[in-house]
Amino acid sequence: MIGWGILQSRMYDCPPQSRAYHGAMHIYVGTGDWRTVQQLWRRLIDCSVQEDQQPAAPAAPLSVRIEPALVIAADATAQVTLLVKHLRARRVDGRVHLELPSGWQTNVTELAFNAVNWQHPDHSTVCFTTTAQPGAYTGRLALRSAELDADIDLPLIRLGDDRSIGVRETAHGEQPILTIDNGPIEIDVTPGFAGTVSAIRESSVNHLRSPFPKVTTLGWLSPWYGGLMPVLTLPDTYNFPSILGKATFCSELIDCEDSQGIVWQGVRQRATLSDPALRDLTLELDTLTVGGSPVVKLVLRLINATSVTRRLGKTG
Repeated sequence: MIGWGILQSRMYDCPPQSRAYHGAMHIYVGTGDWRTVQQLWRRLIDCSVQEDQQPAAPAAPLSVRIEPALVIAADATAQVTLLVKHLRARRVDGRVHLELPSGWQTNVTELAFNAVNWQHPDHSTVCFTTTAQPGAYTGRLALRSAELDADIDLPLIRLGDDRSIGVRETAHGEQPILTIDNGPIEIDVTPGFAGTVSAIRESSVNHLRSPFPKVTTLGWLSPWYGGLMPVLTLPDTYNFPSILGKATFCSELIDCEDSQGIVWQGVRQRATLSDPALRDLTLELDTLTVGGSPVVKLVLRLINATSVTRRLGKTG
């Protein structure tokens, strides 16, 4: 592959003792969009291509959605805003009916909207309660008006069941293990093993492949720590899978609230990096969950407390 900044060619085979020619790169400056560029390219290479059989349909001017985009009940309740928008000046009246799966309820099942136009959208607060088991569900928003009838899927998430979370500390030889137990699952955080999560167990079955406590190889990956392995690379260097095997992580128990008011609990690992190119940078790895939940949330955070801009490759 040959690239100039963010412009990249297709992949080329370049056998030993040979050359690969990528051809000319044409840059168009003018009016239009990608369709204009496509038509000019077809003329340039004298190629007739059959038009798409199903062109993209324009969006309807009347729409309904919820904000945020998911109904997430961390325990048994959730609250969202139902938003009806119309992109034209003409005023529209109608109603939205909420259809919910078994185990989900709302404070209102049908909402009327009046005189909605591009200047006056309609906002309504909807409160949900649920007795369903933690998992993903789908409801429906049925929009009915003189201008448009539409049925829109309503994603529903029962994130947890509000049970307590415990963290216990054990060890395998000299390797410490912090196990987060939220009821259905156990999560093993191993700070001395490159900051990995080495196990996510459900009914005694580990869903992760990990060689813990022994570092091994996997194919071309060496060293390989397995599990959920944080990766940090430097630009213009080949140090994948990571340079974190040399880092020393400390750990602490945390709880933190996200933008939707959901409180997550778990373990934070922290390491001050010692590699010359990363000196004085701090890496934080949060492994979090909610009581009774099948969900594990991972947060990788790189902190630069210096006054100098630092340049990195990829993290993940």
